[in-house]
Amino acid sequence: MKPLLRFLVVVLAATFARAADSLDEIKLKAEKGDAGAQYDLGVAYESGKGADKNAAEAFKWLLKAAEQGNISAEDKVAVMYAHGTGVTMDEPAAIRWFLKAAAERDPVAQYNLGNMNYKGHGVPKNEVEGCAWWTIAAANGHARAAENLKNAQQTMTPAQIMQAAALAKERMEKYGAKK
Repeated sequence: MKPLLRFLVVVLAATFARAADSLDEIKLKAEKGDAGAQYDLGVAYESGKGADKNAAEAFKWLLKAAEQGNISAEDKVAVMYAHGTGVTMDEPAAIRWFLKAAAERDPVAQYNLGNMNYKGHGVPKNEVEGCAWWTIAAANGHARAAENLKNAQQTMTPAQIMQAAALAKERMEKYGAKK
């Protein structure tokens, strides 16, 4: 074997060994209750990067992290409930987790609440409510929320647009711009 090829094989083998060790380390931390490690482990199972892809195992670890207030985990748990990934589909549970993250001023959760309200997933369809959430998410820098809001307003009456703006303004104290 040529020296360069041998070197590359050794480097790759060492890299994979480190990745396996780091997953074991993450799992130990996760089992001890570390929310960040629980989130990382859940993402590894969700993506199949660093662990075998396993949606149920991903949900288990992400839920543990979410229950400790990890905002990114709250978003992922909500999405998993909304789509029935690794858990039985439960749109009302998705709404609850999105609301929890939205209260922590998470624009992704606010955007997803806009989608669910606008389309009527987990709640009665309500375009005004959806646009109010998109307004808040857009105020927090979510570009797609701003785009959805603009598109939705083209089909809404002026009264609906004003209602959505008033509702968003009312909610800004609790869900508004990041502090």
